[in-house]
Amino acid sequence: MGYRWILICLLLLIVWNLMRGLSAMISPSGTDRARVVRALSMRIGLSLIVFFLLMVGWVMGWWSPHQL
Repeated sequence: MGYRWILICLLLLIVWNLMRGLSAMISPSGTDRARVVRALSMRIGLSLIVFFLLMVGWVMGWWSPHQL
């Protein structure tokens, strides 16, 4: 049960960082590239963590892909 909540929280953080990067890109203050790069690199890092947790969960038997 905790595994599921961790993944949901990480996915919400990914979406939040994506929106933060979008707001920095369209801000009227001009070119704030550092904020955009920081937000998008955080999103990439969180996505890698989610991918790693999904692979660990699959190997440990916490979840299994559906059978076709």
